[in-house]
Parts: sequence; C-alpha cells; structure tokens
Amino acid sequence: MRLISGQEDPKGGTADFGSGNIQYNYFAQSQADTLNLENTVLECVQQDAPSDISLTDIRSLLGQFMFKGDDVNKKIKLLSGGEKGRVALC
Repeated sequence: MRLISGQEDPKGGTADFGSGNIQYNYFAQSQADTLNLENTVLECVQQDAPSDISLTDIRSLLGQFMFKGDDVNKKIKLLSGGEKGRVALC
C-alpha cells in the first residue's frame, strides 16, 4: 500500500493502482502516534470530526469501537496501543 499510495518509491518495476474509479484507504501502523496524549478519547475524535456531526453521533461511533460510558473520558496517554489504534481509526 505504501507503494501504491506514493509514500514509497519502488526499487524496481512499477506499482499501479488500476483504473481511475477505485478508491483506497490506508491506515498506517504509526497513525496512533499522531494523537495528542493529553486529550480524552472524546476530545480527540471531536477535533477531527466534521462540524455537522452531533455529540450523540460521535458517542455512538465510539461505542461501536468499544469506548462506552466513562471510557470516552480516558486520556489518550492511559490507553493501550490497541485502544489508541481504535481511536485513530475513529
């Protein structure tokens, strides 16, 4: 995926994505490292959410990623690596 997304150059040959009507998403392993460790789970997702999304919708999304109740108020720095990855994916 790093070759296809243009983040890395091939050492030989070519890397093509295919036809123009295909879309891809790429989740880097280091994606969770970009989170602000002092924010809560809820604050982190709220900052990156579109302005027209309600708090109820954000909490619903977090619930789908297993952040329920008071879990949304945990600081990012207290989360495990897997939990940070789930927050980043949200």
